[in-house]
Amino acid sequence: MGERPTPRPGHRLARTRWLLGRYTLTDVLTDTPLPPDMDPAVAFDLIRRGREELDGCFGSRL
Repeated sequence: MGERPTPRPGHRLARTRWLLGRYTLTDVLTDTPLPPDMDPAVAFDLIRRGREELDGCFGSRL
């Protein structure tokens, strides 16, 4: 396996802004393309849990 790429400062800043920013069900409804049969509330919960997990991984390094 090769070396992991070093994160670029722009990527780190974008991730930090996304994790620290507000994300609501309205964002899911207006800005997130979903499959026609996807419940927006389920998608929002999935995204919320993913953000919490990422914050747990990177939060100490934000």
